[in-house]
Amino acid sequence: MQRLKFIKQKNTIMICALMLFLIFQSTDLLSTPQSPDTLIYNGIGYVLQSHILHWYFVQNPEKRPTPRVSISSNLRGYHATYEIVENELWVINLTMLDFVARDECYESRERKNYLPEIFEGKDRVKADWLTGILRAARGNILRWGSACNTLSGGIPLYENYLLMDIVNGNIVRGARLSSEEYILYLQRKFNPFED
Repeated sequence: MQRLKFIKQKNTIMICALMLFLIFQSTDLLSTPQSPDTLIYNGIGYVLQSHILHWYFVQNPEKRPTPRVSISSNLRGYHATYEIVENELWVINLTMLDFVARDECYESRERKNYLPEIFEGKDRVKADWLTGILRAARGNILRWGSACNTLSGGIPLYENYLLMDIVNGNIVRGARLSSEEYILYLQRKFNPFED
């Protein structure tokens, strides 16, 4: 009798462990990839892998716009476009979806630029609140998923990368990396945390 009770407990624990494992493994499969912001550098568009305006809104929460339309592929609620001009990082556009017209069967939406509302009428703003590494990608997506086990499964690996060290919105230095070099960079960056 005691042995039968022990086997039932062991089976229950194994089933719970298996369910937890399946739940954690499926989050990447069931999650929606997020729409990235855009960086323009030397006239070329890059996919940003940094959330620049997030840090501004952390410091100024009252200025964060409230999205009127919710989209699972853009939980930030906005899309920002940045440009590097003379080694300075500028926000040049901040759009959100907005309702245009609504009737019983149809809902029309358009992108509206909120940059002048957030930054007191300015049509471009230097990102002087930002200090850190800016990561931008370009080219084809080589694969989705974990690059060297340092990225979550929803982050794609691109052909080329642009890394820039930024201090108060000024580019101090930068590097162009291939996907292989980028993986090595991530491994060096995160290796100190491995046992």
